Amino acid sequence: MDSRGNVIARHLLSKESLRRLAVELKERPFPCEFTTSRGSFTNCAGDTVLHVHQLVNLPVPPVKDVSEMVEEEVLQLSAFVDPERERELLKRVLMDCESSRWHPDFADFNVRGMNKATGMEVFTDYFGMDNGGTVAFGDGGNDIPMLTHAAIGVAMGNAGDDVKAAANYVTDPVDEDGVMNALRYFGILP
Repeated sequence: MDSRGNVIARHLLSKESLRRLAVELKERPFPCEFTTSRGSFTNCAGDTVLHVHQLVNLPVPPVKDVSEMVEEEVLQLSAFVDPERERELLKRVLMDCESSRWHPDFADFNVRGMNKATGMEVFTDYFGMDNGGTVAFGDGGNDIPMLTHAAIGVAMGNAGDDVKAAANYVTDPVDEDGVMNALRYFGILP
């Protein structure tokens, strides 16, 4: 959204994928979070979900039945599964999606071709900006497309090796003023 509340872009998970997911969750359940245009919801709030939300200091979303979520405009799905189950979901259930991880306990699923790099493109196009002046910061696997797309990609010191390898520069960890230190390094801040 822009400053006036106008939606710049929105790419929804297909109803077909959500219906297949509902069947999958009945047969082989696992925790999921659904990011919708009305907020975030989860199908259950088990220990893993609670743990991840404590780590990022966010409340656990309200619990809703998956049958309700199929009717929502779902922008992103977070599935609390291991990498093997993630690959299986992409192959059999969420075939029109791609996934990324920034935490070992879950994977984010978005419409194929939609990631943080495409988000940057939409943003810069909408505001008539040149990508040559962009700086992106990241510390998770879901940040890699954005780091490689930006004119300057900065990996946080707490990032994994794959994220650091995708960046132009590695700064200090998030909790050690990494963003501010990188902005100073590049002369953006005094």
